Amino acid sequence: MWQRVDRASHMVEGAKAPRHQVRDKKPNLPRHASAGYMGPAHKDSHSRLFNLHLKRVVRDISQDALSKPSRSPDRRSGFQTIRQIIQVAEVCQDTLKNGELSPREEKEMLVTMVDAYKTILMGLPVVEPLQLVTALHRCAAMVKITGEGRWILSKRRSFFIDVLKQLQREIDDLDARMLSTMVWSLGQFGPEVTEEALGGGLTVLDLIDQVKMVCERKLSAFNPKDVSCLMVGLAYLDNRDFGRFMSTLCSEISLKMSSYGPRELANVAWAIGKMQIKAGRSVIKKMELRLRSPLSDFSPQGICNLIWGAARVRAMLSNDSMAAVAAHVVRNRAKLAPQDVGNFMWAFAKLRFFPGMVFLEQLAPVVSKRIRYFQPQEIANVLYACAIFGEAPSEIVNATRTYILDFRDRFSLQELINCGWSLAILGELDGWVYDALTERLISENGGDFASSTGVGVHIPPQIQDSDLRQFYQCLLHLRYLFPEELVETPIGLERAARRSWISLNVMSPINYLVPRVVQTLSSLGYACETPKFVVPGGITVNEVRISSTRVGLEVVGRSNCFENDCMRLQGPFYWRHRLMEALGWEPVIIYEDVWTEMDKRGQREFLEDNILVLGDMDFE
Repeated sequence: MWQRVDRASHMVEGAKAPRHQVRDKKPNLPRHASAGYMGPAHKDSHSRLFNLHLKRVVRDISQDALSKPSRSPDRRSGFQTIRQIIQVAEVCQDTLKNGELSPREEKEMLVTMVDAYKTILMGLPVVEPLQLVTALHRCAAMVKITGEGRWILSKRRSFFIDVLKQLQREIDDLDARMLSTMVWSLGQFGPEVTEEALGGGLTVLDLIDQVKMVCERKLSAFNPKDVSCLMVGLAYLDNRDFGRFMSTLCSEISLKMSSYGPRELANVAWAIGKMQIKAGRSVIKKMELRLRSPLSDFSPQGICNLIWGAARVRAMLSNDSMAAVAAHVVRNRAKLAPQDVGNFMWAFAKLRFFPGMVFLEQLAPVVSKRIRYFQPQEIANVLYACAIFGEAPSEIVNATRTYILDFRDRFSLQELINCGWSLAILGELDGWVYDALTERLISENGGDFASSTGVGVHIPPQIQDSDLRQFYQCLLHLRYLFPEELVETPIGLERAARRSWISLNVMSPINYLVPRVVQTLSSLGYACETPKFVVPGGITVNEVRISSTRVGLEVVGRSNCFENDCMRLQGPFYWRHRLMEALGWEPVIIYEDVWTEMDKRGQREFLEDNILVLGDMDFE
């Protein structure tokens, strides 16, 4: 498609991609509607005007470039033309970010810019790799905003494939910036792009493998920005075969951590979390030292990415670091995007750090007043975190429950069930939300749940066992704790969910200490065994009978509590205990750490004070 470049005469060694900001005056495009309020009709007409003017500007630039009397390989004129298109692309990106265009107009703008790059590149006498990477990067930046990667790839596949083929031929001569930018750009098109054929039996995935080998040879030439850009691109492509190479990059980052800025650290942490690279745990632990410096160096999203990445790979951070992050979140809560709010709360829950009720109350207005800007996944993350904390301000509960009922069709099955489960753990699930869960499960199963007895029922792959278990907890919650709701559940759905629940022995306590506790009880003169009873709801209980009292004995470990409060159980345990009480058991909790640190006398005294007293039994 394009003439191969004679790099000896037309390429400057180590050339880098143009910066986002250029000194030349930007093209004279109409001022965007976001500069002031416009009604719907005015906004639509303005959007159409913008796209029409955009096409004229692009056409003029293209015609000017193609009408040059001299067709000599002048690299300066080629870069000048690309620079003009870049200026237009910057205006387009600003327009897309403001969200003023309809989906159809966004696609029209995207096609216009891709065609502009295609026209310019085809008209140049020689095309350098830097120009190809720049074109690919600018198209990918617009794809990232619109989310139309698959669509534009299907519409303009030949252009993108030709660009990649040319880059493949030049792969060994690309510098670090171009390699990382190319991978980042491919990542914006999604994992499906790796399956695209390049010809000769090769695919884009084969091209990326070649890029990885070149990167390994030139790794010493990569600066922090290049490394972070490369890791983010690989994470977007989401291929597990990249794990070994990502581990190599983690080792390189660990050696040069001091040279990484806040933005690069945040991007690296996000990529490690996205790919769940185990070797990245030590890298994120080293990043924790940077959290002790002023957090103002990080953007709110940057801190969010770092904490989210730590949570994804279970890199437990110190309580001091987590407390500093929580305080920073509260101070900057007005600047947080909905995604940041959801990710922060989810990460705190996964890292078992309870930020306190004051923290939740401070974030509650952010959630309730901006609830319409939240996506279903962000709603699910907020409620999940509150469920693990075991507490939620009523402002959050009421706002999210209303959102779920009003926009239930926006939620995926898993998101909807996660929200219902979280409300059940908090004791806030009502019949309306439960009915929405039931209807969705039946519709996803083609109605089989409604008519089947649950024996041998076919469960489609989109309904996972975890979904059925969470649904069954919702059913138990309403049946035994709020029977006045009078909800109805198809027998087939109930039986399938109960089988899934019991098969996992969900919320099983630490049982290895229970025989020792019972042995101590026996030494006090009380004969008992260590049976495990499955109550009607499917809850496994270690029962100890004292007179007429049934004691549900549970030993809990540190992993069932919070890192900053080892005596505070996570929310699902409190729900379990509420259910046990409703079914006639008196729950008694023994903390593993506390029990193992006590001597025999201390253990006997603990049992006398906490268990035997329940049966009005007095032991000398």
